[in-house]
Amino acid sequence: ERFSDMWPLRGRKDELWEGGIRVPTIVRWPQQIPAGSVSAQPVVSMDWMPTFLELANAKADPNFPLDGISLVSFLRDPGKTQERDLFWRYQQNNQEAFRRGNWKYMHYGNRDYLFDLSQDQREQANQWRLQPELAKQMKSDFSRWSASMLPYDAKNQRRAT
Repeated sequence: ERFSDMWPLRGRKDELWEGGIRVPTIVRWPQQIPAGSVSAQPVVSMDWMPTFLELANAKADPNFPLDGISLVSFLRDPGKTQERDLFWRYQQNNQEAFRRGNWKYMHYGNRDYLFDLSQDQREQANQWRLQPELAKQMKSDFSRWSASMLPYDAKNQRRAT
């Protein structure tokens, strides 16, 4: 598809490379968000529910904890950032990704990668062999998180055609 090329980033919409997951978020909220401001805070779609609940002065049902964080403080102060771990997994091509700060662990097909996104947003320089302890730790942390998620439904697996 012609709109799935996210150059200069690597990857496309159905992949966990930066070109598939790094999507700009545009928010307009007069008198609350300074016009023209830019934030470096990484966000994911799961952050919108806690954000809307906070804005509505509502609480989530404690029996169903939310995965995201509220973005209200970041929207009001675009210079504010909070470090957090972000995880993704995608069954097609056995994809796994985990971002911690500027570091990103990536598994695609049958290969592992480690990237320093502060130096390599295009994910060209695999640091796996240069940073073996960090690579091992991030892969382990991803595995721990993934084990806490529901398993893939094997009977409804999408088959490549």
